[in-house]
Amino acid sequence: DKVVPKVVAEVATKLTEATIQLWTKTSAKMLPTPAKFHYLFNMRELSRVFGGLFEAPRETIKDEVYLVKLWRHECERVFTDKLTNAPDKEWESN
Repeated sequence: DKVVPKVVAEVATKLTEATIQLWTKTSAKMLPTPAKFHYLFNMRELSRVFGGLFEAPRETIKDEVYLVKLWRHECERVFTDKLTNAPDKEWESN
């Protein structure tokens, strides 16, 4: 069955804007410094988040809770894993 439940589709449409907002805030707040020279957040990060979501087999996304958990995991993998210290990671998680 390839029909996506309506509630899952509704949540999915909101994740695009949420991801862009997260990327915008992260790239504005987490600027590169000599100690954090790798704090470069460009549009490639957006494609990595969505690429990770698209890798999940459709049949595994049974409800909106799973979709949001998967999205959060992908955002942490792409954004939070790049951060080097606890305060930066804490900021990203909030």
